[in-house]
Amino acid sequence: MKTYSPLISILVNTNNEKNIIEFLDSYENNAYDSKNFEVIVNIDKDNHKMSELLNDQKKHRSFDLKIIETTGGYFSGHIHNNMMLDKSNPSSYFLTCVGDRMCINTKDWDKIILEYKYKYEDNIYRVKCSSYKYRNYKHYWECCFAPANIVFTTRKWLEICGSWSPCFSHDAFQQCVSFYMFTFDNFNADQVNRDIIDEKLHFEGQIPEPKSDKDQYDRISGQLKKWKILTSYKMQKEAKKIGMLLLANIFIEKYDYYENKIVFCRNSIKLVNKKIKNGKKLKDLRLDYKINYLSHTLNNFFKSFFYLNFSGSGFYNNSFNFGFNIIWFLNHRYYFLKGLKDKYNNFFSNGSNK
Repeated sequence: MKTYSPLISILVNTNNEKNIIEFLDSYENNAYDSKNFEVIVNIDKDNHKMSELLNDQKKHRSFDLKIIETTGGYFSGHIHNNMMLDKSNPSSYFLTCVGDRMCINTKDWDKIILEYKYKYEDNIYRVKCSSYKYRNYKHYWECCFAPANIVFTTRKWLEICGSWSPCFSHDAFQQCVSFYMFTFDNFNADQVNRDIIDEKLHFEGQIPEPKSDKDQYDRISGQLKKWKILTSYKMQKEAKKIGMLLLANIFIEKYDYYENKIVFCRNSIKLVNKKIKNGKKLKDLRLDYKINYLSHTLNNFFKSFFYLNFSGSGFYNNSFNFGFNIIWFLNHRYYFLKGLKDKYNNFFSNGSNK
């Protein structure tokens, strides 16, 4: 029984025997010191073959390997991630939640990540390693379709958040949280951006593996339903609230003139200023997380008519016309309309759209 305290926790959902073995091999074989990390694996509760495989792996691995078994499938991933977070060793400083194909190719990867330890004294930040790590975000929809999906997040950040995510998917929700943080007080020269970009680590498996037509349809259909939740007023307000809560903790650490307490007001977080100047106490700071319900809902409604363009295709090289956007959306959103897209392509565009 291993008794060491790892500094990195790796969380992974899987039901693929080949993928998980290659995944574990890559992190173990490329580690500077395998005692630096642990791996928590979530599998389906009724997958006895995977359970036996991983329990056997626990005997041979030089790092701590933990297993949880859950129900709910792919679109319950955020629930499983939160459960794995609870299972992680409280000693770990960084945590990451990745897919079972995201193998590491860089030697001494753990040593490289740990070089970022204490980068900020308040310990509230993330280290981005994915293909989207350089992206600048101007709208929360961008965070949803192009989040940084390989990120090492500090435990302090996650403790303040309370979980990885209250909805599917965790990486998109966390990118929204970060977005609201660095767009706070846009015209202040001192932007609070706690996303650090790493240029040393290299990962495989960032592009989804091919699926059958049925599996691909089911995946897209499910994602459309979850997208509505992720972009909703309720969920975006929650992401903004968490972003402001992270900022409040940063400001308390950074400025000694704020009282060491956070006060929740209606749609805002208040930091009490204890500094006195010319006999008067300076203004308290309010971090507003209010979102206008009407404009937010109308914005989402409008974008749904051009869903493909607003969710990654853009409006130039890979854009789609209004008609195909609508047909594609209906085809994938409602099962009884499956096949409508193919009929549209055959009739209007000779299959030029996909």
